[in-house]
Parts: sequence; structure tokens; C-alpha cells
Amino acid sequence: RIRDAAASHPRVLERAFEDLTRALDGGRRYLVGDAFSYADIAMAVTLQMVSPVDERYMALGPGGREGWTNPELAERFEGLLRWRDALYAEHRA
Repeated sequence: RIRDAAASHPRVLERAFEDLTRALDGGRRYLVGDAFSYADIAMAVTLQMVSPVDERYMALGPGGREGWTNPELAERFEGLLRWRDALYAEHRA
């Protein structure tokens, strides 16, 4: 029955990303204290459907990047994408 509430899904995501933006306010690197944690991983993964991470971390195949990118959210939450990309650059082998 997930489709019954489909109209509310974008706003749910926006609120989550707004909360994440507030949690990282002031240039914080990590969500919990001063160390990389599962909280950072979990929230970074949610941004995959806004704009996928670089291909060197996750191959998407033909049309994958275009299919998974939401231009409106990517523009609005550009700072979160930069945060996510920095996490990947530092912590993803």
C-alpha cells in the first residue's frame, strides 16, 4: 500500500534532509561526536537517490546516474552531497 501515500514521499525526504542539514550545522564532519560512525553511513546512503556517488565507489551502468538523480533535491541539498562525498573520499577504500 506504499503507493497510497506516494504524494507525501517527497516531503518526508525533504524533512529528513533538512534535519540532517541542521545536525551538521556549523561544519561538523560527523553526526555522532568526533568519530565516523554507522549514523554517518546510514545518512550518506540516503543521499544516493538524490545524486549517486562517484562511479569509482559504485558502478551504476548505462543510464543509472540519470535515473537516480533528482535535480531539484540535488540543488537544494548540495551541501549534504558535498558532506557525503567527503565521507566517501576519506573512508571508502
